[in-house]
Amino acid sequence: GGEDGVGAEGRVVTAIGRDRRERTRMAAFPIQGVEHKPHLKRASSRYSIQEVLAGGAASLVSWRLETGRTHQIRVHAKFLNAPLLGDVTYGGRTELAGLGTMQRPALHAATLGFDHPKTGKRLKFERDAPEDFLAALRDLRRHRQPTST
Repeated sequence: GGEDGVGAEGRVVTAIGRDRRERTRMAAFPIQGVEHKPHLKRASSRYSIQEVLAGGAASLVSWRLETGRTHQIRVHAKFLNAPLLGDVTYGGRTELAGLGTMQRPALHAATLGFDHPKTGKRLKFERDAPEDFLAALRDLRRHRQPTST
């Protein structure tokens, strides 16, 4: 795949804190000096493009969190100028094919793993994507051309 195509991957490292204009939303901030700013937390995520959809208007992306901040994937996707489909809070589009049945951000935690805080035991949970997510994905796979804006 090309730089922006299947197989493209990267790492996002920012500070995350409350958006100064919209307090119900989080925002990315420069990482420099985060240790001296108690209102900000360091956040890092890795991403990998799994599939390009709808003629390049959308992509199926795998995210792996290195930290666990509020709205971290949503904030980092917006930071990359690639907000989640259906995520109107963070600038995502809702008008692409397939989203008529999905009234939420196109985000699914397929795998969740962490070390138990008391026992230290590694815990791992897996879930299949819900039907609304799968239906939107099927529609985006069928839709070949980008939707005009």
